[in-house]
Amino acid sequence: EHPHLGFSLQQGDTGYLEELLDRRRIDVALVHLPLTTRDEDLAIQPLARACFRVMCLADSPLAHHSQVTLTQLAAWPLVVMRRKSGFGVYDNVMQFFLKAGLKPQILADASDVPMMKYLVEQGMGVGLLPMLEENHEVSTLLTLPVPELDAVADDLVLIYRSPHPCHTVLRDRKS
Repeated sequence: EHPHLGFSLQQGDTGYLEELLDRRRIDVALVHLPLTTRDEDLAIQPLARACFRVMCLADSPLAHHSQVTLTQLAAWPLVVMRRKSGFGVYDNVMQFFLKAGLKPQILADASDVPMMKYLVEQGMGVGLLPMLEENHEVSTLLTLPVPELDAVADDLVLIYRSPHPCHTVLRDRKS
């Protein structure tokens, strides 16, 4: 319908994508809350709510459970999702463990899921990350819910400058 309209995919953590949006290098971004900016010109469109899942090998003792508790997680080396900068889900999860009187064994933190999957596939620990889809299959790994952490799970949102220049372009093309 719009043959001259194209797009480029940029990948990064929330802070990096916000910076690209601020510098007008991108028009829109799919990011996880919380935002690191206080820019009042950004429009936010909520898209989905995440829930926490543990990634583990099929032969892991955790695989025999239908869900995992914080107490169970504290006994395992964890690979966790973490932003490169700014406050995010990682900080909330660490606070949740502390409030429960538990000290998690953080083996590694990563800002990208493929690296987390690799470490778990190598048997180095279990992964803990927010996931969006109902189909929680992650290649050869099992994923199990961690209901205690749902309160700190984040939202996936679309952010853009308001009013977005793309609205004008699309409206002008229809005329």
